[in-house]
Amino acid sequence: MKKSLLPGILFFMAIVFAASSANAATWTNIDGRVLTQTGTPVCAMVLANGQHMFSCGGAGSYNLRVPLDNKGLVTLQVFASGFAPFRQTLTTGQATNFTVNMRRDDTGRNFDVTYQIGPSAPGGGWVNVGGTIDFNGTPLCAMVLINGQNMFSCGQNPGNYRLDAPFDSNGNITVQVFAFGFQPFRFTFSDPAAFNLVTPYVNEADMREINDFFNAQYSEAAWGRIHDGLDIDPGGNLRPFQAACAGRVKKLYKFDDQVMLLIDCDPTYTVGYNFESQAPNTGQAQYDNILVSEGQLVTQGDVIGYLYSAENPEDAHVHFTLYKNAVPICPAPHFTQAAHDSILNLVAVVHQEVIMCKSSDVTPLPLITPYFSAAEMAKITAGFSSQYNLAPWNHVNDGLDIYPQDALTRFQAACSGMVDVVELQQAITDNTWQVEVAIACDEYVLDPDAGGYFIPLTTKYMFKTMSTDPQAGQDQLDNISVSPGDPVTQGGTIGYLKVANDSSHLQFGLWQFGQAKFNVFGVSGIPLCPQAHFTPQAKDSILDLLHVSWPNAGMCYQN
Repeated sequence: MKKSLLPGILFFMAIVFAASSANAATWTNIDGRVLTQTGTPVCAMVLANGQHMFSCGGAGSYNLRVPLDNKGLVTLQVFASGFAPFRQTLTTGQATNFTVNMRRDDTGRNFDVTYQIGPSAPGGGWVNVGGTIDFNGTPLCAMVLINGQNMFSCGQNPGNYRLDAPFDSNGNITVQVFAFGFQPFRFTFSDPAAFNLVTPYVNEADMREINDFFNAQYSEAAWGRIHDGLDIDPGGNLRPFQAACAGRVKKLYKFDDQVMLLIDCDPTYTVGYNFESQAPNTGQAQYDNILVSEGQLVTQGDVIGYLYSAENPEDAHVHFTLYKNAVPICPAPHFTQAAHDSILNLVAVVHQEVIMCKSSDVTPLPLITPYFSAAEMAKITAGFSSQYNLAPWNHVNDGLDIYPQDALTRFQAACSGMVDVVELQQAITDNTWQVEVAIACDEYVLDPDAGGYFIPLTTKYMFKTMSTDPQAGQDQLDNISVSPGDPVTQGGTIGYLKVANDSSHLQFGLWQFGQAKFNVFGVSGIPLCPQAHFTPQAKDSILDLLHVSWPNAGMCYQN
């Protein structure tokens, strides 16, 4: 539960009053100037008994008509970035021709502001903006100003605000928040319906080329892999990169020789920068050249960091990704025309096909059953389990153990993608022969520990003869219909199970980093519970077959 309002900011309650109450306030005119200690005019927000204006005309002047409080006084407050907030209670005589001398303060506290936008009742270029204001979890009573509309985050729901506000002439919304004892807050964001990016780099002349571009499917990849963004190669060391959108730094962390930086542009879009110095023991040097921190607000075009490439100038690059609702997408439609043209100029240095995206945005493809027909199956004897004592079958299992009714039963591709492995193997545990078929799906999951990087999914089919006879293994290999490198379509035949005995079956599993080319962090493959990835029809069919062996059992048991 959040704490009550900070005592030091309860002064705002004194200025939230009803001018139309039974004891109607007397109004008066106040005026003056806002200056530094040396007499330089300051552009500041001037707040007096609920009325406000900005002293930004060049002379630092302000002029307001304000209501007197119940003691006949005026509480004058002034806020300017880089200066300590000013507050003084004045009589009507003192409030005329009053000079405010602002004191520099770069160490002031900063509060946290969140925002969400949605449709507005006025419509026609207006949006509804709301959120919270707090300091270390404590709600704050503050003045909120959004494109000329204002309110106080006080009263019955402290620390919360919600306003209808119009877009400005540039299609932007500027949120400003003022509270005594805190640095003023200001953040500008654009209309999500007109979401536009500038180049991730500051100067095209600083860049050498863009080597790899966006490709969402294995079957269309010229380089044989999925690639979720643009690899931007600099033309020298410490070249600057900028915020392609305005937003808040969501995540910043270092791993190996890389630094990952994510910026939330708005509730829908996120841009990711992976600064890859591509040389051992250079991660800290790269991290030291990042200029922003987690939680920091940035404006479009702000320099966020420099790519450290001194140790490996040929390979160092920045990997740039655009996410929509956490899914990597083709960024081309969202760049300004100037940014789009600049990026294609750099792509053309390397590629004859001058495009930014090889394939369109990908929607994760739900898996269908690995078997062609449920009527041809007898049962599933075990599902996915990560520990011996979790599942009713009482053993660890990488996937689904599927038993057909007859020999040479057809199995199909549960996803579209590319065949990565077809391999005859002898099991270490019992020396029986099996054939592994691995398909790299045109599908991915997101890894939150990798800052949003997608992880390719692989479906593994283990055609298990459960026979120690090498001929049984060769017979099974001969009944596989695909080869490494073949593109496959969901529902396409991949092979037939050669039944050597009553124990012959197919084990189906879903893996991340399941292929040799995605051997990451020394891990060759991580099995996943496949249930969430199946279509509803496939899920029901699989559970029906599992319940033949284990009534009421679930498909997965894991912790």
